[in-house]
Amino acid sequence: MESMQEDLISTFLDLGDGFNQYSYLIDVSTRLPPMPKEMKNDDTYVGGCQSDVWMHVAKDSLDRIHIKADSDAFILRGILYILYLIFENRHSSEVASFSFTLIDETALKDIFSSSRRSGITRIVSALQKVAQERTGV
Repeated sequence: MESMQEDLISTFLDLGDGFNQYSYLIDVSTRLPPMPKEMKNDDTYVGGCQSDVWMHVAKDSLDRIHIKADSDAFILRGILYILYLIFENRHSSEVASFSFTLIDETALKDIFSSSRRSGITRIVSALQKVAQERTGV
């Protein structure tokens, strides 16, 4: 997982300034696997974000995490795609203890508002909470 995050950080840094990094998030937002409409409900809604965000986290028989997520904002869909790349099909114990630092290590930290950063933290926390519950951490 750490190597995936490091690769993504390198990709963002290679893009240069915050505008290019922001644009990249919009571009990759279309790669987020679709979340079925019926999964978008009060149970999957992640509160505390500037935009609407839904996330369903499930575990398979090998204790690996699987994510379905969506947002009404392209930027958050891009962030959800990045989280999907990092966390999808990972063991729940890895997910529960992982430190997501991509925002802080790129120019996104300077262009995202504090409320946007707080919302992203809530998304990661919600994902990790499910992983912790599932592993007994």
